[in-house]
Amino acid sequence: MSGGAGAHVGGRERTREDFAEVCRRAGLTLTAVTPLADAAPFAVIEAVAG
Repeated sequence: MSGGAGAHVGGRERTREDFAEVCRRAGLTLTAVTPLADAAPFAVIEAVAG
């Protein structure tokens, strides 16, 4: 399975602010959070270096 596709193994729900903080700690800037309509509550998280 490439990139963990379909391998949800737990975790917790996060807000956009939570994702921004996780990205910041990793040296990234959150640019978008796009909910997946057919796979709620999952979302695509986009971030860039810096």
